[in-house]
Amino acid sequence: MGYRPSPPSDKKHVVYVYGTLRPGSSPTVDIPGIMYDLGSYPGVCLKSPTIGKFFKAERIEVDDKGLRELDQYEGYRPDNKRNSLYLRVPYMDGEIYVYNFDFDGRPEVECGDWLKYTGQTFGRASETFDIVAAPGHFPVEHNQTSVDDIQEEGRA
Repeated sequence: MGYRPSPPSDKKHVVYVYGTLRPGSSPTVDIPGIMYDLGSYPGVCLKSPTIGKFFKAERIEVDDKGLRELDQYEGYRPDNKRNSLYLRVPYMDGEIYVYNFDFDGRPEVECGDWLKYTGQTFGRASETFDIVAAPGHFPVEHNQTSVDDIQEEGRA
């Protein structure tokens, strides 16, 4: 069974981006979790806000085609989650890509800000996609929609 794209629509999807896709031009939101340096890009693991660690992300909007392009860029395969590099999971009013494998031996990005960490003003891949910064209401409560369960489901 192969990947079948959905029929085109004008639906907008909110995605929180934190690394190479960050436009660097919109307000950031602090997301509870830990960011790791995976080489030329970061990976994150969502955590409870009570751990006191956060990483910076920007809220963007993409259409259906843009979401499929992001899925491909992030190595997310809806039909093969186990072998996906990242999983796209629900977060607040949108979704976020989380790394699907162990972070063994990878350094933590202590500042939680990929652009600051790499000395960039915008993510190197952000100009490749039709990304629209989508500042908006950021709910106070963080949606911890069983992220650990979703990540485990992807590895199963």
